[in-house]
Amino acid sequence: RAAQPIRSMGESWEQVVQRELLDRSRIPTWLVDRVERQVERAKKEHAAHSTTPLPDEARCPYCFNPISCWKKIAINLYSGDPFGMTTGMESIEPEFFRPGAGVWGGDATW
Repeated sequence: RAAQPIRSMGESWEQVVQRELLDRSRIPTWLVDRVERQVERAKKEHAAHSTTPLPDEARCPYCFNPISCWKKIAINLYSGDPFGMTTGMESIEPEFFRPGAGVWGGDATW
């Protein structure tokens, strides 16, 4: 629970994303950039088949993207998803966070 976004009573998941993931005064730029790209990707894909806004809690069954609602965006990107495991985005090299740590030279493999 400590590594998940907290939604207040009466707050939508879109508001949680705005507060917890898009506030440039508190959130690192690399994370805000990743969230913005994911939000745009989800909105664009959803708009291709619907005129309704991106769903708040339930994933859109017609979107190919598994992160096609505000709740999934909030939960999956709260940690930044540096390995791209839930978002399909590129992974971030260790060198980015700790200079001298080296690079993988591609996606992380387990």
